Amino acid sequence: MMSTTAAKLWHGNYRSTVYPVDLDASPAYGTYRKEEIKSLVQLCAAFIVQDSGMTKQALDIIPKHLYEPFLQEALVKNRELAIQEIIASWPLPSLILHRLMPNLFTSVQALFNSSYQCDIVKQGLRYTTALAQTFLDSLKKGSTPRLQYLDLTGFPTAEVIVYFVATHCMLAHNEVRHETILSMYNQAVKHSGQALGITERMEPIEHSLPPDCSVIIKLDAFVMSEATHTELCKALKVSSFRDRKLCLIVSRLGMTCLGVCRVGLLLKLVDPQHLTGLQLQYNALNSGDFVEIASALKGLVCLESLDLSCNSIFFHQHEEACKAAAEVFAAMPKLKRLDLSNNRIKTRLRRLLEAVVQPLTSLRLAGCGLTVTDLLYLSHSHHSSYLEALDLSENNLKLCERQIRGILSATQSCLQLLELEHCSLNDQMVQSLTYHFSGLRSLKYLNVAENQLSHPCLASLTAAVAELVSLQVFKTSFPTDCYQHENEEDEERGKEDVIKEIALVFSNSGVNSLRAKPVHLAVIELDRVWNLA
Repeated sequence: MMSTTAAKLWHGNYRSTVYPVDLDASPAYGTYRKEEIKSLVQLCAAFIVQDSGMTKQALDIIPKHLYEPFLQEALVKNRELAIQEIIASWPLPSLILHRLMPNLFTSVQALFNSSYQCDIVKQGLRYTTALAQTFLDSLKKGSTPRLQYLDLTGFPTAEVIVYFVATHCMLAHNEVRHETILSMYNQAVKHSGQALGITERMEPIEHSLPPDCSVIIKLDAFVMSEATHTELCKALKVSSFRDRKLCLIVSRLGMTCLGVCRVGLLLKLVDPQHLTGLQLQYNALNSGDFVEIASALKGLVCLESLDLSCNSIFFHQHEEACKAAAEVFAAMPKLKRLDLSNNRIKTRLRRLLEAVVQPLTSLRLAGCGLTVTDLLYLSHSHHSSYLEALDLSENNLKLCERQIRGILSATQSCLQLLELEHCSLNDQMVQSLTYHFSGLRSLKYLNVAENQLSHPCLASLTAAVAELVSLQVFKTSFPTDCYQHENEEDEERGKEDVIKEIALVFSNSGVNSLRAKPVHLAVIELDRVWNLA
């Protein structure tokens, strides 16, 4: 079981940056997944993998192309013994997890449903844990002569498994070094031993992996502890050597609570040709720290997603940090998803983003202290007509009505996810923006929670967005009217009425019959109600 803290940290990886959520797909796991008609092969595989003995017998007679459905069923049902038998007999030189299993990061439920988030995290961890452990155990036994490449990317890897794989890299490296030293010693004894009075030769060591082994494991690593960081650094270093027996490649890298020194060291060791996603949340990076690691970031030319959120980088006060960030983003030609949330930008958004080579599809700027000039730039930038996900939450936007209208107009054909939570929006602003909300033709997720809206204003907004045929989730807070009752019973009754009213509006919508999926309503408490005065 994951701790609550770990679950919260993991959640950040699935907010459309490091792992982009497929908003067009149905939920891919658990009770949220629609029942599908299984093929005869799937039904047979599901029955056979229930018993490892039966699995072993079946593997002796089935053709190679049936190994994949057998492994799929064993992974979904968490049949560890069956997985061991399948991996030990795997007939192909490679095993690529994302080709076997469906993408877990589907459905907008990943953005607001904590139970669903927990499900997909646990299931993804089961996949990578089972395969990594089984593969290395099979290597030790010498029972996987053909399997040379294991690709676990696209699914989260538990930190303990990252540590486990990294230590095996070092163990294999140390055995090669030991073997080399023994060979040199024995050669010296053979040629000069008698002169030195040494005749005893040293016996070869027993290898943990086959002597002729040369395998590659590729995964997504998320690191929070110093011990795992140390082992991973050493493993990446030895993986770059020619004579390595076990090579570790990192595709997505997350570092949390490690600090600038450890972050900088790992960035220098990771292979930039393979790294596609980087998450640096909660590392207490300040402006000077960012400048320090900027040179390493510039080398990540294949990076598609970058998450710098929840640090203390004050771009508006530090010219060198602002310049370094612009140079870093310009040096990443494939960058598509960027999260700068909870760093202070204030008037510097143009400076940061105008050098980005290709237009961003996902941009998160929650809690960045955005100003009128920042939003004005965003509405006219080369990114606006390509943005699919935009998060402006926790910025005071009460003086930016005109600029928000410009952003909504510029993104009306592409925007699928819009978050405006706790942005100090009032009735007047929302009424003015309602027409523009209704023009977002591709919108699937709208979040206007934690804004102080009256019941009539919320009703008007609901009626407008209910006509968006693509909308799947509408997240809002209870209107301020619900908190003006004299007793709790009337307050609860008022909240129930609001939920029923919103649901009725969507069910009676003229486009309701055209929706592929029903709209999910997420109505939460207005936590900042004490500001009503």
